[in-house]
Amino acid sequence: MKIFVKTLGCRANRYESEKLIDKLCSMGHLFVSDPRKADTVIVNTCTVTHTADRKSRQEFYPFLKGDKKVIVFGCGPRVAREHFEKIDGIDFIAKEPAEIIKYLGTTDVKPESHDLFVTRSNLKIQDGCENFCTYCIVPFARGKCKSKPYKDILREAADLTDKGAKEIVLTGINIGEWKDGELCFWDLAKELLDRFDFRIRISSLEPFLFNEKVADVLKHKNFCQHLHVCAQSGCDGVLVRMGRHYKAADFKKLIAKTRNVAPDIAITTDIITGFPGETELEHQESLRFISDVEFAKVHTFKYSKREGTPAAKAKGQVPYPIKATRASQIRKLSADLRKKYLEKFIGSDMEVLFERQKNGVFTGTTRNYIKVRLKSSEDLTNRLKIVKVQVAS
Repeated sequence: MKIFVKTLGCRANRYESEKLIDKLCSMGHLFVSDPRKADTVIVNTCTVTHTADRKSRQEFYPFLKGDKKVIVFGCGPRVAREHFEKIDGIDFIAKEPAEIIKYLGTTDVKPESHDLFVTRSNLKIQDGCENFCTYCIVPFARGKCKSKPYKDILREAADLTDKGAKEIVLTGINIGEWKDGELCFWDLAKELLDRFDFRIRISSLEPFLFNEKVADVLKHKNFCQHLHVCAQSGCDGVLVRMGRHYKAADFKKLIAKTRNVAPDIAITTDIITGFPGETELEHQESLRFISDVEFAKVHTFKYSKREGTPAAKAKGQVPYPIKATRASQIRKLSADLRKKYLEKFIGSDMEVLFERQKNGVFTGTTRNYIKVRLKSSEDLTNRLKIVKVQVAS
């Protein structure tokens, strides 16, 4: 059976889709990158916001009237299976990939090797979240924190190395909560850095999960100098309403300490704008916070109601035009800060992992998550190369 998998949402979802594809291919199914050639379309859903939930449904609607088998799984059915059961044309609804594997079964076709996702590979080390931020449905979709055993992670990392991965991205839902006995996340990161000769990148971290062991990771030669640290707001009043357990000043101190160890590190973040009750003064406070921290990039999201969360029922819902204006202001500030950060490296020699090529131009990523383009007649795919940065754009 020819299968196509569409993945929405976070890196954890991507990892789960990759593992599902690998397993189905080992059972005789064939993965295709074009849905038109597929017998079965599988959609891995995201439900983190109302907007993401709606987009997940839009992805599989075009296939419902055709002759393809349609399978839906992931966070959407975990939170609201009944919504999907009302939609005609969906053949199978699953919470977990294992249910799909059992449903599709083994074919009589000889299994083919499947080696996509080589250059930069996701390695999921953890699942679940217990923070229960007032805007977030994820704890209900993913459940309590669950850590992959230390030995299993080392085994999987070794396997990825054998397959040719040059960079591993440690991912999960709340990876800073990973633990195995006395070992914490930073112990795991340090062990992977010491044991394997590939680049290690960390996907996303909560600011309250840093500790004194961070410095050893930041200074390691194989660590990718980029941290995505979730701020969500730069205003203490908004942070309290969000259920975030830190203050803006604490966040600033954390980043200052990080830069003392790794001066050129790229610090990126998420900011939700237009959160219920957010005033213009609070928005301006967030703008000052962003400017003070000098993020390398800010991902801004207009607050989107997610039914089933406390924030969805909160008073003071901000009108969409105001949210849009505030988001535009944050994007403008982010672009200015991004330009300033990139210009620091003009004339510098930087290590780039090249991932793809189009019309003779290769695109790759530096350790500090800067995209680099290089024209070359030589095949640079999945290769590490030192290049001199000439222009920032």
